[in-house]
Amino acid sequence: MSIQKKNNYLTINTTEKNAYRGFEIRVELSRVIKCKECQGNGKRVISCPECYGQGTIYKTRKNILFGERRSLEKCSRCKGVKKINLFCYPCDGRGFYYENRPYVIRIPFGSEIGEEIVKEGLGNYEFETDETGDLIVSLEYDIEAQLVEFKEIAKDSYKRGFLNEAIECLIKASEIKKDASIEKQLQKHLDERDKFVQFNKYLSQGMRAYSEKLWEISLSNFEKAKENLSKTSEAHREFIQQKIDICIEECNIIEKLEQAKREFSKGNLKLALDIVSLILKERNHKDAFSLQEKIENYVNSLREPLNFFIAYSRNDEDICITLIKNLKVLQIAKLINNIWYDGLIEAGKNWDEQIKNALKKADIILLLISTDFIASEYCYETEMKTALKLHDDEKVKVIPIIIRECLWQKTHFSYLQALPKDGKPVTSTDWENKDRPFTQITESLEKTIIDWQREKILEKRLDVTS
Repeated sequence: MSIQKKNNYLTINTTEKNAYRGFEIRVELSRVIKCKECQGNGKRVISCPECYGQGTIYKTRKNILFGERRSLEKCSRCKGVKKINLFCYPCDGRGFYYENRPYVIRIPFGSEIGEEIVKEGLGNYEFETDETGDLIVSLEYDIEAQLVEFKEIAKDSYKRGFLNEAIECLIKASEIKKDASIEKQLQKHLDERDKFVQFNKYLSQGMRAYSEKLWEISLSNFEKAKENLSKTSEAHREFIQQKIDICIEECNIIEKLEQAKREFSKGNLKLALDIVSLILKERNHKDAFSLQEKIENYVNSLREPLNFFIAYSRNDEDICITLIKNLKVLQIAKLINNIWYDGLIEAGKNWDEQIKNALKKADIILLLISTDFIASEYCYETEMKTALKLHDDEKVKVIPIIIRECLWQKTHFSYLQALPKDGKPVTSTDWENKDRPFTQITESLEKTIIDWQREKILEKRLDVTS
């Protein structure tokens, strides 16, 4: 901070920050002061010491004739004016003197560079007006200090993300003094601001497309926004990357959904459902749920009731009849079309041929397992082995039902899941009541029928019209 004074003008070179904050400065001022002794005349006016300010004095004269004679005469020094002018030594006869004295100059808060502040009564004595003038304090740039301040403000503003404020400070600095480093930094910030403008443009377009679920457009704009990321917008990098990841995920889901729709339209229901299931495994997607529901509804519309074949020993016929009665509810639900057992063979028919034809038409074969069934050569060697061959060829589903306790685990069908649960015999005394095992069997068969129907439909390549 430097100071220059000329006449009634005091120039203080400072910075914008100091001027705005306000400050006090102690200044040694050299002022022209009116001499109080002579009131600016250069001479002091005092009462005449001869006549004591009377203008006249008494003088005694001697006369030979009359002797001493006393008379009142005009004062020879002041000439009757009563006062005399003496040389003013304090001001050396000039009527003024120079005063060198320190003063505290206060610059108020909110001042600006270029502003003039009037300090009344601190100027030089004006002879023309016979008054003490005012001191005009002018605030001017301290060029070097101001450059340093602008650079610091620009640097701090840039760090805090206020790019426009940093640019404004560098523009002011370049106006004060042309400097290559300042020009270079200014151009760098201007280029960065241009990138930031482009970043905001693509970000807003991306967010608009994102809200409308236009994923490909949104992804394109977010990627362009990422390309225009600068230090100012670095804080948005994680946000942008998150949106890009979401858009990529959505685009991938849309692509998979389109593939699933194409497979569905071709009749590849299993592949279409597998694709949808894969999508739902990764994310709960509304469109995937809708497509899955559509395919499932179509699959359900194709369900056809199944044909049952029951293989049993004649000694277990009463249990077979009871089971058929319990399965009647599944026929009502249109899950079972027909339940065949050898009790339906009409008199005079070839029973072996009838049984083999029924086995060929069956979708699900129930084996009522007991010691009598295992001991029966026809039941075990013919019906059971034929059923297992069809089961292994995936033409039918064979389900053993343990009706009486026996060592069925040692048989050829021991690898099959048996009913009731855990292979507990229907006639076991451990059941709550005699109906409970049949109810459990019916419930299990209902699920098996639904799954088997689904499997058969999904294995086919169907002509689907969407």
